[in-house]
Amino acid sequence: MPTPVQHDAFRLLLRCIVVEVSDTRSASEFAISHLEGAVNIDPKSDKLQEIVQKLLRDGYKPSMRILCYCTVGYRSSLMAQTLNRMQQEDDGQIQGTPLKVFNLEGGFVKWANEGRAMLDHHGNITRLVHPCNSTWGSLLEPELRAQV
Repeated sequence: MPTPVQHDAFRLLLRCIVVEVSDTRSASEFAISHLEGAVNIDPKSDKLQEIVQKLLRDGYKPSMRILCYCTVGYRSSLMAQTLNRMQQEDDGQIQGTPLKVFNLEGGFVKWANEGRAMLDHHGNITRLVHPCNSTWGSLLEPELRAQV
């Protein structure tokens, strides 16, 4: 099971250790807003293992953590579980060290509602979030909902 991480701890992790941030939303959601340094990875991709192995090969450090997030935490939780399962299939380790995987508690909705930093596809600061669907969009403050 992925470890849920509170927003303040998430920000601290981003500053203190080597982190790969995995945004598991669609490309259109990612384009509207995302966390700085996030990599958009489609959890449904049949190339998921190849993508993850490349990320780890290119920048792996023993202290690396992978932080997953999506709109409310459901898709990112599935991604985190998949990453943990992939490790188990690889003897539970990547390059000799167990990889720690976290899921952002409350997802991007909570992050945005708390007024935390987000970037658009141009790298500019934004307050807008793709609502994903009407149910999850209703959890966003109205002024934060992107018109899609």
